Amino acid sequence: MSRSIRITLIVGLLSIPSLAGAAGQDGDGVRRQCGAGFVPVDGPAGPAGSVEPASCADADHPTAPHVHTDGRWIGHAGAGDPRYQLARAFEHGRFPGATGRDHIYTVRGRRERFAAAGAAFSVAPFESRYCNDWRWDAEAIAIYEDADHSGWYLAYSARLGTFVHAEFLGPAEDPTPSARKPSVLVRIASFLARGTSNLGK
Repeated sequence: MSRSIRITLIVGLLSIPSLAGAAGQDGDGVRRQCGAGFVPVDGPAGPAGSVEPASCADADHPTAPHVHTDGRWIGHAGAGDPRYQLARAFEHGRFPGATGRDHIYTVRGRRERFAAAGAAFSVAPFESRYCNDWRWDAEAIAIYEDADHSGWYLAYSARLGTFVHAEFLGPAEDPTPSARKPSVLVRIASFLARGTSNLGK
């Protein structure tokens, strides 16, 4: 491959993120209040978690519990909500994987039992409607511990900006962790960069 073709491809690949928009923006550069790739640094702020209703007049705004791009968790129930009281918190142990913004996993399965990071989870039955539009074979999620509700984790969709409570069920049937692999574009850029590193020699 000639030097000019490699350089052209590298420049083209580097421009793709700007075309897609920064986190929290759609492809048109319109700032979104949630989703569009935004992933919050931390989970809800503990006992003082947001009790704001998860609804909005804006047609593009999710009606499911969600996180705004300023880090506010909207629609997260308070610590006293009896729906989240488990007979045995952490009955199957604690999720051994990494949690938070820097660890994105791909979902495989269904609401009743899905795999992420080599672990199995189940969405709280009373919240299953909140993840109707999740891609159960490819949704990119981050997992957070829920400081308000012992025994629960929060599964957050970076694409939609919505979240649900999920209970850890132990190791998934497939022991292979589903941590996201580098995208095809990242792998192509890496290959091209290796090729151009020898051009000046």
